[in-house]
Amino acid sequence: MNNNRNNITLCLVLVYLLTLCPINTIVLNIALGIIYFSGIIFLIHKLSFFKDTHISSKVFSTVFALKNGIGLALFLIYTYYYPEREKADIFKYFDDSQVLYNIFWSNPKDFFTILFGFYTDDTVYRTQYFDQMIHWIRVWERPFFNDNHTIIRINTLMRFLSAGHYSVHSVLFNFLSFMGSFLLYKGLKSLYRNKEKTMFCIVFLTPSVIFWTSGVLKESILFFGIGLFTYSLTKIGSLMKEKMNRKKFSIYGILLLISIVIMGIIKYYVLLVFIPAFTAYLIYNRYNKIPVYIVYGSIFSCSIGFALLLGTVSKNLDIIHIFYKKQDDFIRHAIVEKTGSMLDVRYLDDSVLSFVKNMPEALINTFFQPLFLTEFSSPFILFAWFENLGVILFVLTCLWLYKQISNMNKNLFLLLFSFTTLLYLIIGWTIPVLGAIVRYKIPGLVTLLLAFLLITDVNKWAAIKHKWQKKRG
Repeated sequence: MNNNRNNITLCLVLVYLLTLCPINTIVLNIALGIIYFSGIIFLIHKLSFFKDTHISSKVFSTVFALKNGIGLALFLIYTYYYPEREKADIFKYFDDSQVLYNIFWSNPKDFFTILFGFYTDDTVYRTQYFDQMIHWIRVWERPFFNDNHTIIRINTLMRFLSAGHYSVHSVLFNFLSFMGSFLLYKGLKSLYRNKEKTMFCIVFLTPSVIFWTSGVLKESILFFGIGLFTYSLTKIGSLMKEKMNRKKFSIYGILLLISIVIMGIIKYYVLLVFIPAFTAYLIYNRYNKIPVYIVYGSIFSCSIGFALLLGTVSKNLDIIHIFYKKQDDFIRHAIVEKTGSMLDVRYLDDSVLSFVKNMPEALINTFFQPLFLTEFSSPFILFAWFENLGVILFVLTCLWLYKQISNMNKNLFLLLFSFTTLLYLIIGWTIPVLGAIVRYKIPGLVTLLLAFLLITDVNKWAAIKHKWQKKRG
């Protein structure tokens, strides 16, 4: 073990020294990306943590390689097909991080103040630093959390490992999203007996998921947070059923808190949806004599009531106002940028009634679009059309192979499906751009597919498959 640690330390030192060498930038960029990629592949094969009884290390490393191939494809797409670098999500936060990274060398005190957000009045910092970045301050800045800051800060920290070479950021972001998917798979695998390989395909290989989590994007960090959250919570649940190990409980508790922070600072609305869904799941797990539908209905009703009540305390905590402004920002941004995939949606106003009226349209747009389109503004939308068709066929197949499930599995189904529905509802309310909807809904897409896989009878499928093969024979 000590020899392995010494070898890893030596490799990191050599990589850092390599970044200081006067080598052609393109060659160094490629070389560093290959070195980091190879190191991670080595870890996947060697560490026992990645060993699995159903999926080999070779398959996991192949998936990681595939993600990096897609990361390269994204780089080429946003370099040659969409060449406006300052508007490309994979580049704009990476480029802005250069400004923050330079502050470390010129004024370390200001660097750490900005990195940890310890400033109260940003007037001085804005003039001196923030105005040098394109995306630190949004065009329509709101009092609630700006997740652009988070992704710029993460890219800044990675620069200490990459010396500003994009390929390293791409590999590291891919590793984080891969770890998120792996932790999600590992955390839930025991609940999908005899379905492990299908579950693996859903978690790792769902097309839009693997595509949009394979770049220097917020979704990569978000999936790491979701995976860590799920894994930590399932481990805590297992420890509570067994003899309590305080050390392990503390470790998983800390990891759970870290995952909550990650989701909160990347996509706060995902955390908002997770909290009531998991609360209902845990309550039913503990008090399973209460009907499961009553538990979920009560928790979600209380959560909605509490969220509305917060709006009476402060406008900055008014969830209706926040979502209304979010939609307004998206619409204005889409008009300014002349976005081709903008949907004709009903405009919200600052009232609960407008949100209630818009529920059907919001759910249709997120669950079914772009299936109702006849023209496609980009290849990405056409890609999403085929994927959505596949999702619907998968759900129908699962319903065809439906089996009665236990109350505990019913609890998990409701957790996954309620999370998907509420997340899709929020996205449908606030986002009028189809391209953004496809990206934003990927956490819900995974939970939707996992929910319906849960109710599938694999024995029924095996019998149908055997009968079909017999006919062919």
